[in-house]
Amino acid sequence: MLLYHGFEDENYKLDDEGIPIVIDAAYNATDKDWIRTDMFLVGNQGYFATVDDFNKCTAAENPIYYDDVVANYENSLAGQIIHKPTFTSEKQTELTDDFLLLRSKYQVQCITCAPDQMDAIYDEWLEEAKKAGIEDVIAERTAHFDEVYGS
Repeated sequence: MLLYHGFEDENYKLDDEGIPIVIDAAYNATDKDWIRTDMFLVGNQGYFATVDDFNKCTAAENPIYYDDVVANYENSLAGQIIHKPTFTSEKQTELTDDFLLLRSKYQVQCITCAPDQMDAIYDEWLEEAKKAGIEDVIAERTAHFDEVYGS
């Protein structure tokens, strides 16, 4: 319990059902989470009486995505994976190979160049991406997500 969840009232509190619920996920991420799975080899994410207890505890560690985490674990047990819809712009599909070639060329240059050349090479990369049509891709994606989620 200690290796995985930390200290009661510092890292977690027990809820009414005795399930450890994270107090501050950001604090735990820097304090203990980075090492806990290495230290707790035989526990495989803690010991819980039920799957629902595990789901509740794990989801509490990701408060922004609580509902998504619970749904993902429930769906995994049912054998279903439900992805949120994704979008690929028409221009992106058309220009993917061009962007991949540019990335390959400039990524190597950015990694291997002298530090004082990095900004100039990166700026050149951006200009070449603009010439290849990256702004059209960004415009299509922006229009789509503005329509779906509002601007």
